[in-house]
Amino acid sequence: MNGVVLPCIPPGDESVEYEAPRPNLDTGQHRLVFLVYRQRTVLRSSDPKVPSARSCQSAGRDHIDLTRLASDLELEGPTAANYFLSEWDVTVEHTCTTSAAS
Repeated sequence: MNGVVLPCIPPGDESVEYEAPRPNLDTGQHRLVFLVYRQRTVLRSSDPKVPSARSCQSAGRDHIDLTRLASDLELEGPTAANYFLSEWDVTVEHTCTTSAAS
């Protein structure tokens, strides 16, 4: 989300739709980190500086330099973080994942 102003939290502008973690079968636990940055200027999804949305998890998102991205977008922080582990589970929809053996 971007364009959220505190203390009132309006809907904001969704830049990238949330996708639940869906690790591939037989790949063990995956570490996931969510970082929150303070945004001093309004950013729109159409801004060329904002990375384009991608689907199917990490496709195209690997090797991003977060320090440079934060600098380019004039973000401060990170101001908060959340960390969790996720692993393959038969009950989760796996439309974009395959077995590690594939």
